[in-house]
Amino acid sequence: MKKFSKIQFILLNIIVLTIIIVSGAFLIKIIQLFLTNVFFLFSSLYLLSKSPFSKRISLLIIFVPILLLYGGAYIYDLIYDEGFTGKPFFWGYLIIALLIYLSSINSISKKNVIYFFIPFCFFLTAHVWYNSAENEKEKIELTQMVNARFIDKIGNDYSLNSFNGKLTLFEFWTTGCANCPESIAKFHELAEQYKSNKSVDFKVVNINLGKRHNEKIFEQIESEIKLERLYTDEDIFKQLNFNAAPSILILDAQGGIVYFGYPNFKKFTQNYLPKIIEKELAKM
Repeated sequence: MKKFSKIQFILLNIIVLTIIIVSGAFLIKIIQLFLTNVFFLFSSLYLLSKSPFSKRISLLIIFVPILLLYGGAYIYDLIYDEGFTGKPFFWGYLIIALLIYLSSINSISKKNVIYFFIPFCFFLTAHVWYNSAENEKEKIELTQMVNARFIDKIGNDYSLNSFNGKLTLFEFWTTGCANCPESIAKFHELAEQYKSNKSVDFKVVNINLGKRHNEKIFEQIESEIKLERLYTDEDIFKQLNFNAAPSILILDAQGGIVYFGYPNFKKFTQNYLPKIIEKELAKM
């Protein structure tokens, strides 16, 4: 079997890593998790089979960059608790590395690697989906709603009850959330569609997880926010059982939870936000 040249091998590894990283820009997290793991498994097996390097060097080139990238972010999140959502990706890629290492030393065949990993990937994806913000509405601790507090730029204090009387959408973001800037931009576009409707309101809420460690990023993101800006801290995540950012919380005019979950702006996805808004406005 013809091998790649050393330059070709390294370039292909860079391309694979780039595809995995940028896939988050156009795939929702659950789909990205499954597809990137499967893609990385088969890419790694193929690259290893065509590598011009020794097995040990090949494994280092294939796996060290991606494990350092996601593992470093994982460790940073353990220290600063900024809502890093790439933890299941790290564990998936680590399992792939272990399986392919075992395959390379003939402890397990490539066929068995695939037979084991595909069901494992389904299980990992299902586990993340079940525990994600997409599926959390029923798990919110309603009894703790009274304790949720917000402040605005000048220090005025608000509870969730302060927003009764309108259909209110809150988008929560953190400085450690890679998808938040794009999501906030789409949230602005959605708010623009309803700017003439006085029955619906949009607010962007920063969860101050590690703000002092990322002041530059905080200012950069916040400078693009044109909607009313509110602030809270990580306690709201603990009180209401939030677990991911960006997240959307929609309250009806009576303060009841209409939706809590991932901000879906694509028309043919589940929980399409404009559809939820129209449905609730029709009730008012």
